[in-house]
Amino acid sequence: MEPCPACGGSRLNIAAWAYEIQGHSIADASAMQAGDLAGWLDGLDLPTHLQALRTSVLSALGSMQQVGLGYLSLDRPTSTLSGGEAANAPCCTSDDLGRVSCPV
Repeated sequence: MEPCPACGGSRLNIAAWAYEIQGHSIADASAMQAGDLAGWLDGLDLPTHLQALRTSVLSALGSMQQVGLGYLSLDRPTSTLSGGEAANAPCCTSDDLGRVSCPV
């Protein structure tokens, strides 16, 4: 199956592509390996109102790294994970406010 020509397979709408943080779009950030994304997020100078969100996302990414999955990217469909990856993947969810929680 060919990727969508409008989003290039990122599954993000045009509005999501319009925003960048230090030259990276949401699609760019989602394509980073979890370990690289954590390092990039940790180095950002964010406003105070975004600190809790960053902390939550870093916690989820840390859980991925802790179980040896820091090489995975967030844009990877779960259907492409190997059996071992799927078994070791932390069970992360997001609530209505977009906060990430990870019980692992």
